[in-house]
Amino acid sequence: MSQWPDLVRDTQLSTLFKDDVTIHHHDDSDEENNARSTWREERWKVTARLGHGGCGSVWLQECVEGKRGIDRRAVKVIPWLSLKDKKDNYVAELEVIAKFSQKRYSKCFVKFLGWYDDPSSLYIAMEYFPLGDLQKYMDKPGLIDEADAREISFQVLEGLSYMHREGFAHRDIKPDHVLFKNVLIRSLPPKSKWWVKISDFGISKRVEGSMKVVSSIKGTIPYMAPELLFHEPGSSNPINHQAADMWALGEMAYRLLTKTAVFPTHNALVNYLVNKTFPTEKLNKQDASLDAASFIRSLMEPHPDKRLTSEKAMEHAWVAPLKDHWAHVSKPSTPIPFSTNEEYQCPNCEKFFDSKCSNETIDIRPHLEEIQRDIVEKYETIQDGRYRDEAWLEKRDRQEAREIERAKAQTEDPITQEHLLKKADLERREFDRLLSALDIYWPTEPSSADFYIYPNTYEKEYGKYVREVEHYLELMRKRVKREQEQRAKKADTRSTGKKLMDLFKFAGEERKGTA
Repeated sequence: MSQWPDLVRDTQLSTLFKDDVTIHHHDDSDEENNARSTWREERWKVTARLGHGGCGSVWLQECVEGKRGIDRRAVKVIPWLSLKDKKDNYVAELEVIAKFSQKRYSKCFVKFLGWYDDPSSLYIAMEYFPLGDLQKYMDKPGLIDEADAREISFQVLEGLSYMHREGFAHRDIKPDHVLFKNVLIRSLPPKSKWWVKISDFGISKRVEGSMKVVSSIKGTIPYMAPELLFHEPGSSNPINHQAADMWALGEMAYRLLTKTAVFPTHNALVNYLVNKTFPTEKLNKQDASLDAASFIRSLMEPHPDKRLTSEKAMEHAWVAPLKDHWAHVSKPSTPIPFSTNEEYQCPNCEKFFDSKCSNETIDIRPHLEEIQRDIVEKYETIQDGRYRDEAWLEKRDRQEAREIERAKAQTEDPITQEHLLKKADLERREFDRLLSALDIYWPTEPSSADFYIYPNTYEKEYGKYVREVEHYLELMRKRVKREQEQRAKKADTRSTGKKLMDLFKFAGEERKGTA
């Protein structure tokens, strides 16, 4: 254990087994009850088997005593015998799961709840998804609306962009798996918006750069890129696993829209690789948009170097409109300098601010107040029951629509529009800068779908979310205030220095005149 990665060691659960009960001991803080240190005992019991395969099984467990927040979990059980001579594999999987369970990534990846073991097996505890996997939804009769397919594809793409940026490749993106589901549904219409998460990091791996010479090929054949399918055993040719992830995403998006494979036969794939003519007939038959076809085609270029990277794919016209709610951690923020007279090196273009980089400052505090006001108002509607009143929700939506129309009418002037867009961009950049300066990972808002399933738990979780946001907003306000004081102090120093220089200049001229 001493040589294992820190993330793996830190997520091991203290565990005892008693009859059919799994017992975990925790010594941690309880922020909700303002307790610095609490010793508690959790007892979990198996209630059902969710799946099984050649290397193990997945079980549903329910917390029967000592629960805090989560009352059900999925536990992946892998016998040590199946992991013989594969220690590096499961340690790597635990490390990847732990890494992408951090708050900044939690909206895209299944949450890791810790691991434990006994002499016979390794146990990996994860977030449970009662709605099941994406394939289960795709198997239902009827076609999936393009708007839904686009939302799902974007969310999977966003997860891949995080993995690729951190130097990882998933290597098995698809809507289902014989044993472990890879794209799970957190929520879906009509009760809520789409929310899917990526799971199963069993064959994910860190790639140095994006190219890697491999000794074996892993994945699922219908979703494999051609360079994987036709890879010769023992070949020294490197594989771009991140580009292969993008091919798999293109296959999944195509199946979402058509419910058929892009290349139903081996000959169809070979024909495409030779003639470079992508089959769009089924997309056209389902009235898929040109942007959808272009997006899929760009991910499934025969040559991996010509495929869109995950970062470039985020800019594609089909999914770009969904980027408005992309996490603040998605790109390095550009700090805004204290003064327009002060030189400041831009971390994005690696040059000093010029006409291409805005060096304007903005008071972010009204924007922070607006964020706090919005979430507090929503929390109040949850507490007093209005959030479940459909009539009230419809009335609120109509009122918001009227306010949007009024705002549009007031901003028809191009100059006003440009000013507002510029202001919004500066607010976003300043918000990013503060997050980066304070090393804050913005908390994930609880899913509205939970309100209808577990209203009491949702209210408690949303209250915790509000308190966390308010705490971070207060830290940001204090930071802004301190920076303003620093700017004022610098301005006073410059002013004093200028006065002294003027005084010396005047004295020198006076002596010169006297002489």
